[in-house]
Amino acid sequence: MSKIYTLTLSCIFVVSSCMTLQAQVNFTANNQVTPYPYGFHPAANIGQYTSFSEEQLALLAAGGPAASSGNVLGAGVKSLRPGIFESYVEVAGYNASLPTFQKYAELGMGEHTVIVGFPSDAHRDPTQYCQGIQSTLFDNMYSPIWDGGANGTPYNDSNFYAAYLYKTVSMYKDYVRFWEIWNEPGFDYTGGLGYLPPGAPGSWWDNNP
Repeated sequence: MSKIYTLTLSCIFVVSSCMTLQAQVNFTANNQVTPYPYGFHPAANIGQYTSFSEEQLALLAAGGPAASSGNVLGAGVKSLRPGIFESYVEVAGYNASLPTFQKYAELGMGEHTVIVGFPSDAHRDPTQYCQGIQSTLFDNMYSPIWDGGANGTPYNDSNFYAAYLYKTVSMYKDYVRFWEIWNEPGFDYTGGLGYLPPGAPGSWWDNNP
């Protein structure tokens, strides 16, 4: 019986390893949306306050022990909405925020929603879709996502957005539940065209945003 269990676990490990190496799924959000099975989490967007670190803001939000002042009551927050931007991780390193997320976990927080995007200057689309304003999207964004491991990675290294997302999600998946792919999608420099219906002049349904 133990041999059967060992064989089963070995098979699961092999299948899991193959799936990890391939890292490709055969579905999209258009045909599969996995329901969220957990309860409501009181959450906060801690924003950016230059007088406080992310760890200090998390302590104020969640509450917990503080070295200098005993216990901080906090506001009872259980989840956060921080950002992990490519413009930051390309400079600081993809693992730079791991200690911060580990601190969140120590304070009893999890199931975070993380904002992604905002390319580094080297990976930013040079096109000016609005006259005089460079795009804030990634260059080569619509090139193929996968290349069959041509460069030793499962993603196409020339698709900067795909590479950034793959590396970021792989690094932080144990701490994050939701990935916010586009922050404030209705905002543009033309007066809110993102909210217009199909067929309206300038609508994003029929034109590049």
